[in-house]
Amino acid sequence: MSLTESEKNERSQYLETQLKITDCSRQKPYVFVSYASDNWRQVFKNAVVPLQKQYGLRVYADKAFDKVNDRWIVPMLRNVRGADAMLVFISQSYIESYACFLELLTAVNNRKQLVFVSLEDNLHLGDTADQPNIERGVKSEILNQGGNILANTSNTSNDLMRAMRSAYTSLSTLLLQDALSKYDISDAFINFFRDASVNKKTIQDLGALKDTIESVSFNVFDTQSASASGQGRADLAAPAQNNVGSDAVDLDEDSCEDETVVLSAPQSVETVKPYLIRSSNHEQITLDKAVFHIGKAIRHVDYCIRGNPTVSRVHADIINKNGQFYIVDNHSTNHTYVNGEMIPSGTEVPLSHGAKILLSNEEFEFMLHTESY
Repeated sequence: MSLTESEKNERSQYLETQLKITDCSRQKPYVFVSYASDNWRQVFKNAVVPLQKQYGLRVYADKAFDKVNDRWIVPMLRNVRGADAMLVFISQSYIESYACFLELLTAVNNRKQLVFVSLEDNLHLGDTADQPNIERGVKSEILNQGGNILANTSNTSNDLMRAMRSAYTSLSTLLLQDALSKYDISDAFINFFRDASVNKKTIQDLGALKDTIESVSFNVFDTQSASASGQGRADLAAPAQNNVGSDAVDLDEDSCEDETVVLSAPQSVETVKPYLIRSSNHEQITLDKAVFHIGKAIRHVDYCIRGNPTVSRVHADIINKNGQFYIVDNHSTNHTYVNGEMIPSGTEVPLSHGAKILLSNEEFEFMLHTESY
């Protein structure tokens, strides 16, 4: 169900004033919020914004999810890949949405942690006569992501991956034939929830929901905000205790009158700085973002490859996950290669020091420089 213009304005005003967004360009962990647009009040007023204000939850959410074009795909792909986890708000509208299916498909394909939240009971199959007009870009991306799922799950024991493989298979032929209905989308979702044995939380108990999110990624909470609000973890807020009879030092003013404290040797701290060397001109490119975009579209990338028309607009991303580095091909026309092997689109491929990267025919070398101080 689409929002009216007044509802869109209400949502926009609320989210602009109440919601703080963290995206993949910032080097802080966050959760991606996947929701159907007509559920925005339940999702944000009753769950996400209170979780943010009480516990410091960092989130990315699309504030204009009901766009009638497919320009939201690229930021969606980037921010799902950059997220630590996905918070999935399930409703009847959600399971009838091909866009929501693509978000969940992308998260499973990238092996993201998932937290499912039920907004309503008694989900049912949609209308067979209601066939949404699926934009070409969305259709193409569902097929691409689904192809990766099929390729990567032939021998997997991961229940989520196997369930998504089955869900995608059930609707792929209809999608190719432009015959996909809300009945088919909802059927794929319901079967996925069943096959994956999904355990759904509710928004009635935000404390329990916070604990569930914390169990998959504690890093997505801003502990300073949480402590300031008085709602943080007990171990963050608890004062230190002096335990008599233990190894703790008694700080009575007479106890250390004649003692000398021996300073330990300073500890060396190492930092790793990743960069690329472009073979054609030996340029060194510092990879200074958690998700670093490379391509020829100067307004949409962090490094622009000039003078090579075979490179795609946003050809690939290099991702930094706690010091582990990966490259993702963004369904480029002429593909991405690592050490001579073409990599599948939409899949995170590990990078090691000295790896040779080809974006189309543009060569780079991935390097790691370690500094001690």
